Amino acid sequence: MSDETLMECARAVSSVAKENGYAFSNEELEGVLKYTEQKCERAGKGEWYFPLLLETELKDYLFRMAVNAEYQAREARAVG
Repeated sequence: MSDETLMECARAVSSVAKENGYAFSNEELEGVLKYTEQKCERAGKGEWYFPLLLETELKDYLFRMAVNAEYQAREARAVG
């Protein structure tokens, strides 16, 4: 990956983290990066596409976390 692409990826991570007030752990980033790489390869897109897809996948990751947290809270209320 070129230096420019790496910088764009860093900006994407920083932007999503700042917009959502969230600090991604190394494990979370590693997982999202691997998933993004797999999707990028399956789509047959070039390196230029990776930072764009990464930003979307980071946002989707946070959305899924929020949905899961809400579901768990509702389940806990229903049980308790």
